Amino acid sequence: MRAKKMSLSRMKPVVFRRLHRGCRRIKVSASTYYRETLICTEFESGQIGVQMQTVLPPARRFAAGLMLLSGVTHIAQLAVYKGHADVIGAAMFGVLYLLLGAYLLTPKRAALWLASIFPLIGGSLGILRFLTVRPNPFSVLHVVIDVAVISTCVWLLTRREAAPMPA
Repeated sequence: MRAKKMSLSRMKPVVFRRLHRGCRRIKVSASTYYRETLICTEFESGQIGVQMQTVLPPARRFAAGLMLLSGVTHIAQLAVYKGHADVIGAAMFGVLYLLLGAYLLTPKRAALWLASIFPLIGGSLGILRFLTVRPNPFSVLHVVIDVAVISTCVWLLTRREAAPMPA
């Protein structure tokens, strides 16, 4: 079968390539934020099944994992330091970080912006907390994680997008 051209709404023109009998795969996007692949299967009955597969770059998955880890450890402070005001504030940031970590696992660019801004605020407050209120190992760990997440997200935001695929 010869190659067909197809245009999907809000996506670049793509080209079908035959992988094996009855299945074709198309690369839809060549973005630096994520990679989408549309898998189109043609069944014996003539029906066609379509499935979208999104693959996030390893750097983005790394940042998401660190945000999720930071969220869990922020909340875990409640068990160690009980109900002090600064610990409750840190636990609230932990809930926010869990949500940000889950949002980073989606191919949204806004997630990179949010994961660059909120850890900057939280890291600044963590340094202030370490210097004035309660020096503890959690604050050091969280600031290190915040720096890693911020630098990864800013790096992903500043990378140039790949050129569009030829149609």
